[in-house]
Amino acid sequence: MTQEAIRNIHKKYLMPSNIVIAVVGDIDPQKTLKLIDQYFGRLPKKSLKAGHIPVEPPQVQERKVEVFYDANPRMILGYHKPAAPAFEDYVFDVLERILSDGRTSRLYSRLVLEKQIADSISAHNGIPASRYPNMFTIFAAPRHPNTLEDLQKAIDIELDDIINHPVTPEELDKAKKKMKMDFMTSLDSNSELASILSHTELLLGDYRYFANYLPQIEKVTSADIQKVTAKYLTKDKRTVATLNKKKDIANHENSK
Repeated sequence: MTQEAIRNIHKKYLMPSNIVIAVVGDIDPQKTLKLIDQYFGRLPKKSLKAGHIPVEPPQVQERKVEVFYDANPRMILGYHKPAAPAFEDYVFDVLERILSDGRTSRLYSRLVLEKQIADSISAHNGIPASRYPNMFTIFAAPRHPNTLEDLQKAIDIELDDIINHPVTPEELDKAKKKMKMDFMTSLDSNSELASILSHTELLLGDYRYFANYLPQIEKVTSADIQKVTAKYLTKDKRTVATLNKKKDIANHENSK
């Protein structure tokens, strides 16, 4: 990264029409606006042309990626899904909590503690980022002597269980309470609140997303969770990425 490249980035993107400023705290609005104008008002006004990013074609079958490296086996399952502010995204936020938030969550309690198939497992909604259609992902590592195939089958069984049997009212209530607690905790810090407001305004086009978050979470039902799991967490919409040790390469080649 050269000085010239940095100057070009500033010239191209650092403009009033492309900046979101959030100020939180016990402030004097007039003095604060004057201070903002002092430092940002001098920037030349111009429009940033929106870049066209083509929509990715729908995935119609399972994709697999294998990487061989001198490391312990790991896997990532990624499922295509809608991005915020679609209601399904709120549902996946709740599902993330039910699957892997804490030792009593479904995937952790069953696959790590009870069956001891996994060394670690976690679910994440919104990978890799928020602005465009993204993925619901599950990161996992098998516990010896279980293989990546054993672990993947076990995860599929747990997802099928959610489709066939509604999550319990207790699970749903527990997940929502944790989300409410995290929401309230985020309000303790002015810097965190400013970061959230500017983030949602810039990426989603509306800072009110943050204020409307909990009411949307409250609307999520067990039936909603069943519906999105059945619709989006399917093999034809997922990519399976696996990491194996180098010593397994020979065995892998011989098995072909």
